[in-house]
Amino acid sequence: VTILPRRGCVVNRLTREDIRNLYRIIGSLESSVIADEFHRITPSIIQRMKQLNADMRSALDEDDFDTFYEANLHMHACYLDLSPNAELRRIVDTMKQRLYDFPRKQAFVKAWEINSTHEHEELIRLIEIGEADAAASYVRDVHWSFEVQEPYIEQYYLPELETTEGD
Repeated sequence: VTILPRRGCVVNRLTREDIRNLYRIIGSLESSVIADEFHRITPSIIQRMKQLNADMRSALDEDDFDTFYEANLHMHACYLDLSPNAELRRIVDTMKQRLYDFPRKQAFVKAWEINSTHEHEELIRLIEIGEADAAASYVRDVHWSFEVQEPYIEQYYLPELETTEGD
């Protein structure tokens, strides 16, 4: 945020490096929660994750990004909320808001969201078979990897990135 004296404030545009850093931090924090709290993920939590992922797919079928987005946040909250670290949860929430709510795009990259549901399926599979380290790594090294997600990031943020890269 940039404060403009006597004129208000402006939300700064995200740069490619900002996005890369946010992805790295979110991935690291979410991964640490999975690793630390894996023993607390119950069959009912896994079932909830599956249902939310199915809800995300249904929302995509209807081109309803708002419902998709809310279900996505709730899906991640299934394990994030297991952490007793309220500050960690607050930081992750704030960073996700910065990525997706400021600025909030009217359109979305449907292929990215579909891919995200496939990634969620893999994460859920790893959790179900008891692979704590693999699940934590998958969240960090695939789901929240800037390099893996970069083609989609380019599509979603491209106009904004083009105008900030030369600044």
